[in-house]
Amino acid sequence: IKDIQSLYQKMTKLYIEHSENKNRMKVFAGTNFIDFNMTGQNLSGFVLTLSRFYFEDLLNINFTDANLGDAIFS
Repeated sequence: IKDIQSLYQKMTKLYIEHSENKNRMKVFAGTNFIDFNMTGQNLSGFVLTLSRFYFEDLLNINFTDANLGDAIFS
């Protein structure tokens, strides 16, 4: 994966668009890409501690209809 930040943002966008959870906007909370070092593949700055996906919602998302692959790799 060349760009984890972009991948995470695209998955988050899909989640927000398709989730019915009233707290879905909180998936962006605590996201910090400032110190993210792709060159050294250093994930220490990739802070997602407060970022939450609500997995019970993900179970209800039809990823076939969401075109997950197209959205991530477009």
